[in-house]
Amino acid sequence: MKLVYEAMVVATLILTAYLVISVEKNFSEVGQQVVDSQKSVKPLQAKLEEHQTLLELINTELTTFHTEVNTRIAKEEKLKADIAILSTTLSKIKEAEALKAQKEYKKAAEVLKAAKEPIWKAGDVFVSEQAALRGLMWPIDQVIEKWNNNDGSVDTTQISTTIKTILDNIKP
Repeated sequence: MKLVYEAMVVATLILTAYLVISVEKNFSEVGQQVVDSQKSVKPLQAKLEEHQTLLELINTELTTFHTEVNTRIAKEEKLKADIAILSTTLSKIKEAEALKAQKEYKKAAEVLKAAKEPIWKAGDVFVSEQAALRGLMWPIDQVIEKWNNNDGSVDTTQISTTIKTILDNIKP
């Protein structure tokens, strides 16, 4: 039995020596591979940082671009809405004129009076046409006064013509 134990001890020593030699050999190879990996990782990391910087610049430019585009679109939509309001006001003036033609002067005066506020506000929006738009207040008041007195001798031709001209000037 002693012989078996001695054989096992010798075998264990041989295997241990073999494993130590193998581990040392592999350890040096692994160490070299780690060094090689570190050498190849550094340039990749530098490239990654460079790309990250470029991505941040692109993101900043895209954000700026989107903001500019959204602002421009919002302004265009607002302009279209303001033009639509002025066009609707022109329709109201035509409606008032139609009521006048039917000799419904008081109703016509009320419809025309409702058109004053949008015309005044349009003067705030279309600053280049503000004087012309606000200049319509007196003629509108004159027409309303005459129509409230059942006098159908005046019409809104001058007012309508002025608004049509302004709409032609401001249409995008």
